[in-house]
Amino acid sequence: MSNAAEELARVQFLIVELGSQYTALIGRSLRELGYRSIILPPLKAADWLAAHPKAIKGIVLSGGEAMISDFEPGDLPLSLLKTDHPKLAICLGMHWVADAFGGQVPSVKASHL
Repeated sequence: MSNAAEELARVQFLIVELGSQYTALIGRSLRELGYRSIILPPLKAADWLAAHPKAIKGIVLSGGEAMISDFEPGDLPLSLLKTDHPKLAICLGMHWVADAFGGQVPSVKASHL
């Protein structure tokens, strides 16, 4: 097995980058706890997971300030949500989960910032 393949085999968490300023911090925190992770945008994450379905223990959907309505169908692949892996959804990640499974995510005019 090559070094790159060995590194991929040790990945334990897939972090899906959805625009959060905290994504790198999440990855670093996981490393400090002794876990390996990989950070990928949604489409690359779906491809990676399809190629390595048993490699990880969980998926982090690291959100951002965008609204789910800002995305086109296909930008956020449902295959990432329809796995048996445990998921932690943050901000936009939680909106994505709600929207994908029939929930409603209303927009508001006020900002939390």
